[in-house]
Amino acid sequence: MSAAWRSDLLAFWLMGASICLDYAWYCSLDKSPAVPQSFAIWFVNLSGAKNAEEIARAELVFGLAVFFVLVSLFTLAAFFLCRRARTDH
Repeated sequence: MSAAWRSDLLAFWLMGASICLDYAWYCSLDKSPAVPQSFAIWFVNLSGAKNAEEIARAELVFGLAVFFVLVSLFTLAAFFLCRRARTDH
């Protein structure tokens, strides 16, 4: 598999998994852990949201950023574990 193909596949995986997790989180905000109110107010002020639609967009961006970082970290951990398992044998 070429390096370009692997990097495209990795980018698709990171974006796709982040979007799916963000959608699941966004659809069940009442069941998921809440973001601390002080952080939420700071983030809304930082994003410059003035109405409910802009606040919802800020929530979406926040969720995408958080899940992108989490998916990236888990993917990196899985990559290193697979690589280590392959070299141990």
